[in-house]
Amino acid sequence: MNARERNARAIKYASRWFPTVSDRFANLLYDTNMLWEHFATIKKMRVAGSELTNTLKILSNVIGVKWALVGGMALGYHATTRATQDLDILVNTSDLGAATQLEGFKKLQPHLIECRKTGVTVDVLEPSFINLSEHNANVVLTTTTNEDGIHVASAESLIVLKIGRYSYRDMGDIESLWMKNPNMNFSAFELNDEELKKINDIRDEVRTAGGHVQPKE
Repeated sequence: MNARERNARAIKYASRWFPTVSDRFANLLYDTNMLWEHFATIKKMRVAGSELTNTLKILSNVIGVKWALVGGMALGYHATTRATQDLDILVNTSDLGAATQLEGFKKLQPHLIECRKTGVTVDVLEPSFINLSEHNANVVLTTTTNEDGIHVASAESLIVLKIGRYSYRDMGDIESLWMKNPNMNFSAFELNDEELKKINDIRDEVRTAGGHVQPKE
């Protein structure tokens, strides 16, 4: 009998004799279970974070092509930390083959590899796979921040990668990036009017809400 079954049984018998007390007891048990589940989630996130970091270190030591960390880990570097269990990197189309045939990694799919030591998967993205122009991909790859060999895409790059899909989560991520990085500059990218409008609209919303965002140019 697991903990939930024992709790349910205790509530069942208590409710026959002490209805009011049993209700309070039930609420207490529920709160306790939720608290332990919360702690368990935090523990899993810490373990996952450690494995992700180890995988990045391994990756940075064996990858021999130009690359940029994107996705949830890169977002956490610039703005909001998000629970994630895998990694996303961007490479040039011509480097896709080399980037998916790395020592210590197993190729699972054309764009997916797995670290043999940690079990963490890495999505290896190339421009055409995510509808990114070669020019913008080159900007992403040449404007990274090097943190101990880990090439993190810039905040601007992350926004450019997100405006194509532009889901509700992407919109929230872009807002967080504006809040934490108020002086972003997109002049190096080739963006159409619709893409620029999406970026500026969220910037204006952040500014209206009290975020410290520079005035629109």
